[in-house]
Amino acid sequence: MEFSFTLMYRVPDTGKDLSAFERGLAEAGCDDVLLGSGLPGVLALRFQREGTAADDVARAACVQVQSAVPEAKLITVHVDVSNPASASTCGGSRAEPV
Repeated sequence: MEFSFTLMYRVPDTGKDLSAFERGLAEAGCDDVLLGSGLPGVLALRFQREGTAADDVARAACVQVQSAVPEAKLITVHVDVSNPASASTCGGSRAEPV
């Protein structure tokens, strides 16, 4: 099954240049991510990944992001699935939206 999800992180503000984040994420295996930042210090990472459970694919992405950007702090996780019971938490507790 394919899952679409967005991970939102608080990161050091780098202005409008996201290229350092892009390179680090690609090196960590997140070459499938769509990266965006609408607010200074907030990074939105949009994924579409195959797996058997939303939790598993989202947690794997969280691990990759943390290895690429160790100073990143998870803000929230949005999983787009038809079954709301499949929502992910990336580690046990659901983060509050910004």
